[in-house]
Amino acid sequence: MVLQVDLSKPPETIDKKTENQKSHTPKRSLKSRIKHKIKLWKLNFSKMPTSHKIILSIFSMGLSCLIAVAVVYGFVIFTTPQRQPIDTSYTLLKVQSSKELSFQNELPTPPKVKDQENPINGELYTKEEFEQLEEKKALLVMIENSTDARPHSGLTSADLVYETLVESGITRFMAVFWGKEAEKAGPVRSIRTYFLHWAAEYDDPPICNIGQAGYESWEDVIVPEADARSYIIKYNVKSFGWYGRNVTWRDYDKYNQGISWEHVAFTDTETLWEDAKTLGWTGPSNIESLSFKKDTIKEKRPLTQEIEIKFMNLGSENSKVKWVYDKDSNTYKRYLAGEIHYDENNNKQIAAKNIIIQHCKYAPTGDRNGRIVLTTIGEGNAEIILDGQVINGTWKKETRTDRTKFFDGEGNQVELNRGQIWIEIVPVSGTTELGTITLN
Repeated sequence: MVLQVDLSKPPETIDKKTENQKSHTPKRSLKSRIKHKIKLWKLNFSKMPTSHKIILSIFSMGLSCLIAVAVVYGFVIFTTPQRQPIDTSYTLLKVQSSKELSFQNELPTPPKVKDQENPINGELYTKEEFEQLEEKKALLVMIENSTDARPHSGLTSADLVYETLVESGITRFMAVFWGKEAEKAGPVRSIRTYFLHWAAEYDDPPICNIGQAGYESWEDVIVPEADARSYIIKYNVKSFGWYGRNVTWRDYDKYNQGISWEHVAFTDTETLWEDAKTLGWTGPSNIESLSFKKDTIKEKRPLTQEIEIKFMNLGSENSKVKWVYDKDSNTYKRYLAGEIHYDENNNKQIAAKNIIIQHCKYAPTGDRNGRIVLTTIGEGNAEIILDGQVINGTWKKETRTDRTKFFDGEGNQVELNRGQIWIEIVPVSGTTELGTITLN
């Protein structure tokens, strides 16, 4: 039997039959196809050369990083609030006057540096301030300390104050003015030779005093060391009183209250400097400086300290002094005869940065006025008190015009705090202290 095929049949009939046979093949699921693709990718990847694997890995990592950056950037863009467009329009500002503009554009003036040191007490001044000070000499004013002379005027303005005995067991002050003015200073009284020795340390300064210790030819006892009048003549001291200058005035309010005439004489630094200029007693002063330092920091200061001084044990209690240390201000506040010692000019209590107790040899003259002699040239013991501490040391003054200096127990010059200095002169007879000093 022969199978005959009709070759005239179009090919599409065969194709359709084939397609019908394929249509009965079951379709794979999406998951199955993905797994199949992954399997093929792994198979192909495993057959790749190592170099191709590395390149493909690097490419994949880079693509992953780019996709991550794009995702983050897109997140930031979509989560950031939309900003308003910038208004580029403008309007002309109102023209201000040049005065208003200069005021608005003016910069604050930087503070002037205070780096010029006062040689008397170490206080600092600007260059301009110091140049003005150098035009004048330091001034010295003799101020009495009898009970009728109180309250005193001008002591808080002094750079330095000396206090020592005169006659009858009472004390007297010599105030040194240079850095500050005093609208009223006094009461003014007479001067003694030992005050003149200390005055010579300030380069021949003008001195305000009313009278001076001196002797008449008919007196039985004449002691040259106590003759201040001869000293003034010998050294041509610039004494307003000696030259008869009208630089003092009387406080009639005090006089009308019953205070004696000799206790109501006052002066002021403006009058003294003006008169000194008239006489040609002007600066600059060549004053030898002491050594100075900054205050000890508060944390290292003691809570308190007290110093009591009685200048003559047989003398009156009216001249007894007490200094009480104040930690906050690092000053010593002064009490006189058991009461606050204040300045009548400003009603402020006297407060010093440094207290120096200088022991000087004492000798009575035996003259009719009971004058005394104190040895001021040479050396002796001293207590230098500052920062709540006591330094036991010595003082030295080599010549009449040399500055008295103060040294610690090892011979080093003591550095004082910048500010007011009080020098308390306590008399010594031989090796015996004539006064009493109590340090607590």
